[in-house]
Amino acid sequence: MVISHYLELYLCFVSQHLKKILEYRLSFFIGIIPFILLQLLPIIIIWAIFKKVPHIAGFNFNEVLFIYGLGIICYAFGRMLFSNLNDFGYQYIIKGGLDTVLIKPINPLFYIVASDFSEKEIGELLVGIILIIKSIIGLEIHPGILEFFALLYFLINGIIIYGSINLIAVIICFWTKDPRGLTSPIMRIQEFSQYPVTIYGKAVRFIITWIIPFAFITFFPAVFFIRREEFGGYILCLPLIGIIFPLIAYLLWLKGLSKYESSGT
Repeated sequence: MVISHYLELYLCFVSQHLKKILEYRLSFFIGIIPFILLQLLPIIIIWAIFKKVPHIAGFNFNEVLFIYGLGIICYAFGRMLFSNLNDFGYQYIIKGGLDTVLIKPINPLFYIVASDFSEKEIGELLVGIILIIKSIIGLEIHPGILEFFALLYFLINGIIIYGSINLIAVIICFWTKDPRGLTSPIMRIQEFSQYPVTIYGKAVRFIITWIIPFAFITFFPAVFFIRREEFGGYILCLPLIGIIFPLIAYLLWLKGLSKYESSGT
């Protein structure tokens, strides 16, 4: 009952935002172009590297392309749905926007996340989908119904983990009053997970697997599709990561909320 209520509310928020997009269609199309161009440079670099070598850490060109493409899709969805957290420190803590949220008869975290939606990442989604299709053809993968539902599950789980990490990164604003929190350094680490984790040293691999588990958003789901059975154990840990991190993030959010003091602005 509660879930259906919040789902209905969320669809209302999205519906209102889509109406705004449709009013400014030209602006929307112009806005997604830089995001498409931004993805082209890393792809060109990957292509140029594989013109020189056939494999990197045991992964061929199409496998790396699949991992990178899945990463683009997961992170694009994450940024679309959790875009409002980027300004959490400034808008809600420093400017005191949280004051008005707390008097609404709705879960404050839900309101903050649902009240904004970034459509600019749609361009990135298109690039990611093209890369996935290209690599599936190159790898001669024949996806069936199992792969379809697995992809759906991995995407939902990945978006939840991404949102949890993002939330943990901004929660520190409750104590530091810093407008960005740890968002920038933590989100830069995510770039490591868009390539095979085996190309990194043990320390980096450990961090992106168990400390800030970006590898569970992109790399480990990707190896399920490209049939790299040596990583099967990590796939089994995925549901656990998808539960533990949201739980930690929400408990920290409640802790931070209890420490919140209005700026009075």
